[in-house]
Amino acid sequence: MSTVHETAALLPDPAQLRAHLRALAVLDATIGDDPRFCCSTFDATWAPAQRLP
Repeated sequence: MSTVHETAALLPDPAQLRAHLRALAVLDATIGDDPRFCCSTFDATWAPAQRLP
């Protein structure tokens, strides 16, 4: 069993992880039929420093 530190070390750097998560948000919004089950959103007009709370 690995620790949280070992698991975190396996993650890509924050910029690459952010890009992957944005891609997943686009796929989720595109493939998902029902907005109630869409867990992520992506808005291309967000500023680079803007984050979800």
